[in-house]
Amino acid sequence: MCAHFREIYSGFTGLYCKSKGILFDLQGPNWLWSVDGHEKVAQPLGGLYIYGAIDTFSRKLMALTVLPNKKAATVASWLVPVLQHYGCKY
Repeated sequence: MCAHFREIYSGFTGLYCKSKGILFDLQGPNWLWSVDGHEKVAQPLGGLYIYGAIDTFSRKLMALTVLPNKKAATVASWLVPVLQHYGCKY
């Protein structure tokens, strides 16, 4: 994973990985998570939103859920307990 960046930045600590033009300094697992959502069913039918979180360092799927809407409060009510479960600081 990101081997070319590991060689370029071998003098630095951590793993550097470029994603969409942004360079991340990943110190190890649980250092940075990526969370994304996908609207599966259109709103007139009620709407279903699939949200997932992956550990950017290991690419491990940390959490996956289906939510009734995409409001920030709804996503946070799912994500905060997940972060607490893994002992992440937020």
